[in-house]
Amino acid sequence: MQKRKRGDSATLTPREMEVLIAARSGKTEGGTARWLGITVGTVRKTRKRARAKLNASTIAEAVERAEERGWFN
Repeated sequence: MQKRKRGDSATLTPREMEVLIAARSGKTEGGTARWLGITVGTVRKTRKRARAKLNASTIAEAVERAEERGWFN
């Protein structure tokens, strides 16, 4: 996982990045919750925060924006 580039307005927490990584790999909310040892509600809230920070309507769009920034490299 690459550090975010200087000048990016969105700053994701490590947990938000983990949730995006899980979504990128095709995990469901339940699968993500089990993988991270958190509740589904926490996954939903974390996805919502990440989407808001990336100005994305969907989790897929948030993943795409993070990919464009090179955050998964």
